[in-house]
Amino acid sequence: MKTSSKVTRVIVGAIAMVALSTGVQADRERSGTWSTDRGASGTYSGQSERSGNSVNRNQSVTTEGGRTFSRSSQTEFDRQTGEVNSTVTGPGGRTRTSTGTVDREEGTLNRTITGQSGRSVDATTSVDRENKSVGTTYSTQNGKSVSTDTSRNEGGGRSTTVTGPRGDQRTIQSTTSVDRDAGTATRTMTGPGGRSGSVTINPGD
Repeated sequence: MKTSSKVTRVIVGAIAMVALSTGVQADRERSGTWSTDRGASGTYSGQSERSGNSVNRNQSVTTEGGRTFSRSSQTEFDRQTGEVNSTVTGPGGRTRTSTGTVDREEGTLNRTITGQSGRSVDATTSVDRENKSVGTTYSTQNGKSVSTDTSRNEGGGRSTTVTGPRGDQRTIQSTTSVDRDAGTATRTMTGPGGRSGSVTINPGD
């Protein structure tokens, strides 16, 4: 089955989320296979390394057709000043940078994100620990804004609502289940209109 670059980017994100939810720690390598409920499949690999105030991550996903999509990131955090700088390089070599500051008391992260073309957006992320939610607002230079709000459900799943510049909203529900007997983890995402899809990963030994 042919896998589009858009679908593969979703798979890269899903693998990252499944890995986090199943306890993957920094300073380790991981690899395995993946498959979707629509018949696509392939392999993946990832590496995380922490050194001082810096964290480097590399991920790659290869489809059954032999196409490989890679993503790498480098993040530096100064605990004394709260300054956070990161660089992310995605599929196709497209790079974006982010420079900002964390306010631990307020539970916020304010940053400027600059894309490959040089265009930038200002982003503010707020963490509500009591309600287990995270909200982010992205504001462009021409005054338009997009916001996301992600909260955890009682069953351990996540609900993300995206509000567009005209106030239009769409919500995506996601859940992660682990089959310890089979050694697999599955992330299922359900979007507007009830459309859903799932990705199952099978980590290697």
